[in-house]
Amino acid sequence: MQKGKDCIGLAVICENTGKILGKITDVICTSTLHSIEFLQVADKNSNELRLCIPSWISSIGRDAALVTLADLPSFQIKKDGILLSKLKGTHVVCSDGTGLGEVVDILFELPLCNIKGLEVSEGFIGDLLTGRLCIYKEAIKTISQDCILVDFWKKGLELSCPLCGSNEVGKIGQDQFYCWNCFVEYDSKNQVYTVEEDGSLIAYGTDLLDQWKQEDKNA
Repeated sequence: MQKGKDCIGLAVICENTGKILGKITDVICTSTLHSIEFLQVADKNSNELRLCIPSWISSIGRDAALVTLADLPSFQIKKDGILLSKLKGTHVVCSDGTGLGEVVDILFELPLCNIKGLEVSEGFIGDLLTGRLCIYKEAIKTISQDCILVDFWKKGLELSCPLCGSNEVGKIGQDQFYCWNCFVEYDSKNQVYTVEEDGSLIAYGTDLLDQWKQEDKNA
């Protein structure tokens, strides 16, 4: 699972020539938030805005997005597209009238860049105490410039611990979460760490994590 904000600032590199074409400055979604329509890229030399559609992307990593084209076409604004930069801060309201917070990011999957949901924040205190909400795409009923309405029964789940599944988690730093149920830390990629007495973090291996989950099921 990828986050839209992780794409911003990435270098765009042609995988055939190794040429840096520019850097990603925004993410444009379809009007229904079904998928990412294209990425907005600032040209390396002229700073002119260009576009890159998902089918041209071969991979997106921590530092760069690799594309198959040697040059990207000029960017043309589409009236019905939704920019991630403008989507952020949009109020999310449940069908029962309850405010859930504001959009802070989108969650999507490669290679088609289909959007899986929205990451929603209730504010600093809410993020710290309970973590952020993941609103599934299927829950979205209406999208406007003022707010996004979501179905009460399908609004999604709070971010949960990848080890024990508990929702008793809180955000303790940039991309750092803590579970008060099993006392581990983890990040957005679900890498789990134990906290040693001296405060250092020890990463769980995949085999040990699977073993814990199996023992929990058998208990």
